[in-house]
Amino acid sequence: MKNSKIKKIIMGAVVAVVVLGCGLGVYRASTVDASTVDKTKSAAGKIPQRELKEAELDIVFVLDNSGSMRNNDPNFITREVVTNFVSDLGETARLGMVIFDETAELVEPLTSLDNAEIRANFLKGLDLIDFRGKFTNSPAGIERAVYELKTKGRLDAEKIIIFLTDGIVDTGDKNQDFEKEKWLKEDLTQESKNAGVRIFGIAFTDKADFRLIQTLAVRTEGEYFRVFEVDDLQAVFTKIKGIIAAEPVAKPDASLAETKVVAPAEKKGPPKEQLQSKPALPVKEYNWLFLTLSTIVVVMGLALLVQVVRKRKSQVPQPMTVKGTAGSILDSRPPMPQAVLIDVGKAVSPESLTLPLKKDVLRIGRDKGNDIIISRETVSSFHATIEFKDGYFYLEDLRSTNGTRLNNDKLRHNEPVRLKSGDRIDFSIHEFRFLIPDQTPLGETVKI
Repeated sequence: MKNSKIKKIIMGAVVAVVVLGCGLGVYRASTVDASTVDKTKSAAGKIPQRELKEAELDIVFVLDNSGSMRNNDPNFITREVVTNFVSDLGETARLGMVIFDETAELVEPLTSLDNAEIRANFLKGLDLIDFRGKFTNSPAGIERAVYELKTKGRLDAEKIIIFLTDGIVDTGDKNQDFEKEKWLKEDLTQESKNAGVRIFGIAFTDKADFRLIQTLAVRTEGEYFRVFEVDDLQAVFTKIKGIIAAEPVAKPDASLAETKVVAPAEKKGPPKEQLQSKPALPVKEYNWLFLTLSTIVVVMGLALLVQVVRKRKSQVPQPMTVKGTAGSILDSRPPMPQAVLIDVGKAVSPESLTLPLKKDVLRIGRDKGNDIIISRETVSSFHATIEFKDGYFYLEDLRSTNGTRLNNDKLRHNEPVRLKSGDRIDFSIHEFRFLIPDQTPLGETVKI
């Protein structure tokens, strides 16, 4: 009866949480007018996106011109992909280009592409990509691009670096490589973030330092990509276009939570008094209230569950106990008597012949993980065990190679045999005696 009552209480609490959550959700929905959603949509009912041709973008390409690129891009697909990317940009965009190998060179400063002639001149800079550089000084390339965007970038424009490389930082000096990579990951990325510059990194082939490119992108809130085949490069640039063209998420207008927005049809004709809706429950307070109530109910349920478990444990029969002579409560399980193995042949140690048995299960063998280690070649790694169980000691052979004998009788594998004080035990050819001092045998019994 008590358990059924507790179950009903728990079920009632769960139902209360569900009902409360639904009620708060309905209340929240009733306080937000549908026109608030329409305010963030375009006439076609979709969230407006900033078209690439109308965006104010300041972009600097940072392109790897090291010799390894010749093997990975023998047909100079990089030139073609960058050309296609530039052709889709509007006249409000400004572009720059940095090419790096052992050094970095600003081949095209930030330039407005407002006519065809300027675009053509900009694309001529791609002809300098010949993949003849000996080293890969990518930190110098990134630093030059960041400086260009900081000093010549427009305040209202989105500043972006598109970084493409197929290798790691390699200046010819390993110590200098380490310092430059650390400078790039820490100082330059922080400077880029402070200047509002986002880095879009492209790891060209699996030989590129993808971890470095990932770090640059994540710390500057950019993106990073892997390109294993040169033919995939165009798809990556297409993704970058889509990302930088997307409209940033607008911050919600606080006034929308308290007043209804006048629909476009109502704006025609004489002005009407705007209807005031019920004050909406702020989203944060709504979430915290629901979370708090849910937590309280869960804690109550767990408390009830703990009580049920405790009551059930109290009903489990306890082990039999008896009072000792001094009035103490003793466990009914018989205590383990003092027992020892006598190392007759001194196989374990020439110094100590008496080996006390202090554990319920004692492992014996040649391996160092045993409790009694017999470092002899004829003894198996895990030869046998002696276990105290139900008031008696049992000897068991663990499928040893040379066997275990009890009073000259060979034991069967994995069949425990009960011991008595005075028994002779042979692990292979090494003799031991099992003794319980309180049960010292009075010689061998004579058979009739």
